[in-house]
Amino acid sequence: MGIGIDHLVIGVPSLEAAITAWRAAGFHVIEGGVHAGGLTHNALVVLEDGSYLELLAPTNAVRWQALRAAARVGLLDGALSGFSPIQKRMVRYALGPYGLVDFAVNVEDAAAEAEAAEARGVLMTPAIEGARARPDGREVRWITATPQDADLPFFIQDLTPREWRVPVEGAAHPNQAYSIRKLVVLARRPAETAAHYEMLLDVSPVRFDEHGILFALGAARVEVREPISDEERNALGNRAARPWALELRTHDTHMAGTVEFPPELHVPLTLVPDAL
Repeated sequence: MGIGIDHLVIGVPSLEAAITAWRAAGFHVIEGGVHAGGLTHNALVVLEDGSYLELLAPTNAVRWQALRAAARVGLLDGALSGFSPIQKRMVRYALGPYGLVDFAVNVEDAAAEAEAAEARGVLMTPAIEGARARPDGREVRWITATPQDADLPFFIQDLTPREWRVPVEGAAHPNQAYSIRKLVVLARRPAETAAHYEMLLDVSPVRFDEHGILFALGAARVEVREPISDEERNALGNRAARPWALELRTHDTHMAGTVEFPPELHVPLTLVPDAL
């Protein structure tokens, strides 16, 4: 199947602080709304290529007190027993550690893609509907299908018009960022993680060497590699794999370089000029 990155999930402790920081870094940020269930809300950085970055944060719902308490004593799994697979993923990311935590690939039929992935050996959870209410009151609806392994990306299919979920009129940024060039995924065992990507997404690497394993997802590249610094090893923690760093293309060569964020909102993000 021909797939591309639909969106990247960036967990943040405070949505308001993240919106301020990303706008200060030269991005146009759109308030997305509250997800069904009321536990998380988001804001979007939409790109010209149709993908977007999702800033995901916990709301002020009282239920977070119980979830945080359960996480502190190792009982979070039990506290999430009534949640859908995608809700469990999002709640864990909203609890931290923060930064790039997940990504989705866009498909036309999430249930069919999940069935095909299962036939290739990937254990999947049933496809399920999701929704959020935009600030203007419009409800956006979609279907997700997630691997049982939460360190792998998930499928997403729109039920409402895609432009409701991804408003392309917000894709013009002061720093001229316009598309995803490369996503770096840290992995404890890169070859094993890459094999799981192959089975899930039905894609083959375009490079496999000592620097890592590189996949092409549309115009973007996903590089799976080992951590090479203490910071990266700490970021990986006890996960088998996690998204870590991001390169975005920019039309403006003067904007190229590392984007700085406050420490609590750190994302290794680089703007790369068109020619590279």
